[in-house]
Amino acid sequence: MKHSADSSRGELWIESTFYPVLAPDGSIESVVETARDITNVRRAEVALQEYSERLEREVHERTAELEHANELLTEEIAVRRRAEKALRESEERFRSLVEMAPDLILVHIEGVVSFINPNGARMLGYEDPRDLLGTHVLEFVDPAFKDRAAEALRTTVIERRSLPPTEFRFVRKDGTAIDVQITSTPLMYHGRPAVQAVAHDITERKRAEETIRKMAYYDLLTGLPNRALFDDRLAVAISRAEREDSCFAVMFMDINDFKLVNDSLGHAIGDALLAEIGRRLSKVVRRSDTVARLGGDEFTLLLPQVTSRKAAGLIARKIVKALEEPLIIEEGAVPIDVSIGIAFYPTDGRSFSELMHAADMAMYASKNDAVPFAFADPSLVAPAKETAR
Repeated sequence: MKHSADSSRGELWIESTFYPVLAPDGSIESVVETARDITNVRRAEVALQEYSERLEREVHERTAELEHANELLTEEIAVRRRAEKALRESEERFRSLVEMAPDLILVHIEGVVSFINPNGARMLGYEDPRDLLGTHVLEFVDPAFKDRAAEALRTTVIERRSLPPTEFRFVRKDGTAIDVQITSTPLMYHGRPAVQAVAHDITERKRAEETIRKMAYYDLLTGLPNRALFDDRLAVAISRAEREDSCFAVMFMDINDFKLVNDSLGHAIGDALLAEIGRRLSKVVRRSDTVARLGGDEFTLLLPQVTSRKAAGLIARKIVKALEEPLIIEEGAVPIDVSIGIAFYPTDGRSFSELMHAADMAMYASKNDAVPFAFADPSLVAPAKETAR
C-alpha cells in the first residue's frame, strides 16, 4: 500500500505492507505493518514520467520539423534539378548559337586562345578549332595592327575593361588578309579571368568603301586621281610651301588632235589611248608626285620636290619619251603627241587659280609653238580670277 503524508520536507510517500498474526485457532490475532519511505523512488518515477512525456513531445515536434525540412529539401532538390536542367539547356542553346554563329567568337586567357568556335577557325583558314587552342592572338594579327592589338590586350586583360568595336586586320593561314571589327569583354572562364572577343568580317564592306572612295577621288578610266583629289593635293602643297617658304612645279598636259582620234577611230579607241597614257605617266613620276586626269584629254602633274626649270624640263622630256611609242591597235598604230605647260609656285602664281592658269597658258604656248613643253612666262600670263574650288 502506498500513500503520502505531509512533512516539513514536503510530500512524503510511504509504502506499507501488512502481515496478519494468527491465533492457535487460526483466527487473526493481530496485524503487523512494515513501512518503507519511497518518496525518492516516487519522485524519480514522476520525473521519469514527465521526462518521458517531454521527450515524446520533443520527438513528435522534431519529427514534424524533420518532415517539414525534408519536404523543403525535396522541393529545393527539385528546384535545383529544374534549374540545372534549364542551365544545361541554356548552355546547350548558347553553345549551339556560338558554334553556328557566322562571326569569330573566341575566349583567351592573357592572350592565349582557350576556345574558338568552328566558323571563327574557318575565318582564319583552319578547319579544326583545336588547331588554334594555345595560340596567342597576336600571331594572327597583321603586323601593321600589332601595336593597336597589344594596346587592346592591355585594356581588356590588365585593366579589365571592355573594348568598343575596333577595326583590325587578321592574316589567315594561307597568308591572305581579312578586315575585322572586334568587340572584347572581360569575363570569368572556368574560374579564371579571361576575355571574350567577337570578330565580324568587314572585308567586303572595306572593299565597298574603297570602291566608293575611288569613285569619288579617282578617274574610273585611267585609275589616276581625278580633279577633286588633285585640287586637294595642290591646296595642301600650296599651304606647305607658304609655311616652309619653298617652291614646287605643276604641269598641265593636253593630247594633240585627240578629237580627231575619237572622230575617226571611235570613242573606244580614244578611251584606250587615255588609259595607256595614264599607265605610262604613272611609271614616269615618283611616289611623292601626283599625276591626275582632269577630264577629257587633260592631265595634270603635281611635282612637290621639283624646284628648278632644269629638273622640270628633265621630267617633261621623260614624259615625252614615254609617250613616243604609238598605241598599237588592230587597225594599226595611233601616234601620241602631247603639249605640256610648266608653272612654278610662287614665281608663276601664289594661289590655286593663278598657278593652274599659268600652267594652262604655258601648255597653249607649247601647242602654238609646236614644242613638247613650255614654261610659264609671267609677263605673258594675264592675271587669273580666284575661284572657289
